[in-house]
Amino acid sequence: MTAGEMERQVDFDEVWLDRLAEDYTDSEEPYKIRKNKLMERVGLPVLATEYIAADDFAGLKSTLEEKLCEPGSIIIRLACKPDKLSMPVFYVNNREEIDEVVGDIAKFTAENSLVVVFLVQPATTEEQAKDKISGRLLFNESRYLPLDQVLELYKGARSTGILNNVEPGDKNFLQLQKDARGFLKPTTLIKDSSISEDELRRIDQQLERYKEQMEAARDIIALSRKKGSDQILVSFEFWWRDHQIFFTDLDEF
Repeated sequence: MTAGEMERQVDFDEVWLDRLAEDYTDSEEPYKIRKNKLMERVGLPVLATEYIAADDFAGLKSTLEEKLCEPGSIIIRLACKPDKLSMPVFYVNNREEIDEVVGDIAKFTAENSLVVVFLVQPATTEEQAKDKISGRLLFNESRYLPLDQVLELYKGARSTGILNNVEPGDKNFLQLQKDARGFLKPTTLIKDSSISEDELRRIDQQLERYKEQMEAARDIIALSRKKGSDQILVSFEFWWRDHQIFFTDLDEF
């Protein structure tokens, strides 16, 4: 995504919100894909994604061969219909691994008929992971909860899935909370964390920069559920590295 695209202004008018709410409820597309497209349409920076039908293994292989002409890694996510939690992800780190990984995916999908689409995206390499900060932001406007935001960060993991399995006292993990009238405050001492104050400040600035887009996504989800924006909670997953932020998933409650 170019700097110009990231800076563009999105017109969040009611007609536009209603149209995206209709698209979000379209049951023809897997839920995982609808979430990814919603984040992109409201202007959140997302990873470039190829959508490949789950029975098109030749297409998957050729896509991987093309993308791995340059050094880097690829991640393949599985979209199910209906949606299914805790699906595995598959990494391909070089061209030599393509046949093995495609074979593993073919075997898995043969045993899991709910998989309908592969999402192919650039991935963090093992070397890059040491500087990557994975994050999850609970975005709230409900008058029934005292906290406006809960931010969780983890440094050094390849996948944001690490946030689901953090060990107590892990120095790479940092949680911060914000009430409606205050600022983000850590629940643990920053001096004990591997995440520096400068990194925290930069991430907070990036999140603030995209607050309007996150609010739009929340409003669209609320419209699709025929609820008010203060009646739902939305959690955004993202990662930050090299002064760039990318949003990877969202969950609604």
